[in-house]
Formats: sequence, structure tokens, C-alpha cells
Amino acid sequence: MWSTTLLSATILAVLALMPSSVTSASVCAIVEAGVDYYGNDLVATFHDNHADCCSDCQSTDRCVVYTWRDGVCYLKHTKGTPEYVPGVTSAALPAQPGGSRTCGKVERDVDYPGNDIARTNTANAADCCTQCAANNACVVSVWYNGACYLKDNDRNKIKVAGARAYHVQTDGNTPKPTTPPSSSTVKPQPTPPPSGKGDLAAQVTYQLSIIRQAHGLNAVEYDADMATGMQAWADDCSQHPNGGHGGPYGVQNLAPALICGDNCMTQDGPSWWWYDEIKDWDFNTNKCNVGNEACGHFENSMGTWVTHVGCGWSSCFNPSIGKIDPLLWCNYRGNGDDHPIPPPLVPQDQIKASLTAAFKRR
Repeated sequence: MWSTTLLSATILAVLALMPSSVTSASVCAIVEAGVDYYGNDLVATFHDNHADCCSDCQSTDRCVVYTWRDGVCYLKHTKGTPEYVPGVTSAALPAQPGGSRTCGKVERDVDYPGNDIARTNTANAADCCTQCAANNACVVSVWYNGACYLKDNDRNKIKVAGARAYHVQTDGNTPKPTTPPSSSTVKPQPTPPPSGKGDLAAQVTYQLSIIRQAHGLNAVEYDADMATGMQAWADDCSQHPNGGHGGPYGVQNLAPALICGDNCMTQDGPSWWWYDEIKDWDFNTNKCNVGNEACGHFENSMGTWVTHVGCGWSSCFNPSIGKIDPLLWCNYRGNGDDHPIPPPLVPQDQIKASLTAAFKRR
């Protein structure tokens, strides 16, 4: 199997990263015929001859090896496990002698979600970056509430209050973040209502999509893998005896869980409750008028970078209130395309009515 990672922004990334002229002298190591280093792709470029991939790798930040097949050069940030693939050619750049790795400046309230290569526990963000600098595959570290995440890619950048990120520098040079995917200029298509009556997951996803599209944003998809982790957290009542945030790392919203079984689509739910914080949001400054915490749910779910949501819910006994406490936890992930949230295109009452209209007619 060979690498076929071609992101939607490949063409833009190629234009940004392609060298202006081909280097005459190749410094790549011995060519490995029939060898693929699968995964870890930065960007793809296009050449009829595999030898021309070497110059592209030299000119691309963080590239250490390339794999070529059928006119496509896959430039990679890590030399993974070699695999035999007929028709593929690979070569690596020689190791740079004496390249020291140090921590750059801290980025406050910044996360680079995904692309984790290791997770440890550290007392502070600086110690987390020290671990990243000691790992040649690590590009950026993110520290959050005592957890240290080492990452081999910085493509996605989002805001997370309390997170601390550090890029690793080599000989004083800070790696340039990978060009994120460009935002779509295609008008979002209306979200079709799901068939059937729908459980809480279907309701959260559908209603959030309707709300986002009322602002000209993309609909979201439900991430089943992320939801599996969220549900495992929710089902273990010992993990959250008094409620509160927690579980799998990520951008998270918490709300009371509707007890609606598989008949959730005829009523407003958590996506609308979180959206209600719009009343305190200033679209001119892209900030909350009364402190960030008052609009945190709105900002998390309406972020322009959001593409997926995954949730878990349960009804556990909460000793702090002395009764069963149904709760819902939803995490969000996205594409790193973070820019100001646009204002709504239609009135609030029209948005609210559209959340359940398709189901009340049935």
C-alpha cells in the first residue's frame, strides 16, 4: 500500500511550498527502489522523474524523506516503517549534524488538535516542550491541565482556554506552521433531516448544523469514533461523581441530557441551549460582551473551524445534589480554519422554528 494523502488544500499548499528553482545538486541519500514510507505526509508535488522530488523536499520545511509514485512526490515529516511496494521510489535527506532543538515562545490559549505521538503528565508547559525537543519527530507540544501532548503536525490551530503550546526550534529557526486548508466559498447546502425520530446524538448534530448554516457556516458530521470515547467516559459514573467537564481531551461543551430516547427530534436540545449565548456575543469584536465564560458554549460549537461533533450522555447519581443527574458531554474537532464567526442571516425565531419543523409535520 502506498501513501495517498491528498488534502483538499494540496494545490494551495504546493504553490506555497514549491521551490522557485530546482536545485542543481541533489543531496538526497541513496535511492530506495520499491520502498514506501507510508503516512506522515506534509504535501504532494508533481514530477515525472523521482529525482526531482529531492529538491522539493529540501525546500519544504520539516521534510525529511519523500516517496514517489506515478508522477506524484509525497513529502514527509517522518521516516516511518519501510514497506515494499513495486513501482515506488523513496529517498531521504541526510541528517543535519549538530542541529540543536530548543523551545520557542509560548502560545497561550492555543491548541493543535490531533496528530499526537505521545501523551505524558507534566507539571507545566515548559517541561512539556522539553520532552518535545528531545523527540525528533515532535513539532509542537500542547500542555493542558497537567497533560502533555507531543505532536508531529501543526496543521490544525484552535483556541482552547488554558492550553499552552510551544513550537520546537532547530538552531534558532522556528518551523513554519503547515498551511491550513482554505475556507470554502461554496454556499452550504441545507441539512436534510435524518430518517426516523432520532436519538440525542442525531438531535445535537442536526440542530447544530441548522444553526450553523443560518450563519453561512458548514454543517457538522457526527464522529462515531470520538463518540465512542465520550460514551465510555459518560457510562463510568465513578469518573464524574459530581458532574463537570472531563473525559477525552478536546474542545468540550456540557449540558443537561434530555431524556428522550429515540424520539428527540421534535424538541429543542443542547445545541440550541448553547446557541442561546449569542445574546452576549459581539460580532464586531468576535468576543463575548460579559467575559469569555458566558459565551464559551456558543464559541465552541459555532467556531468556523468545527467540522465534527461526538457526544456521550448518562444518568448518574450526583451526591452533591442528592439525585440522578442526566448529563451530556460533546467534543468538537475541525480543520483549523479559525476566523471570526459571521452573524446570522435570518432572525432567531426563524432559526429556532426550523430546528423541529421537519419533524412536527410528520
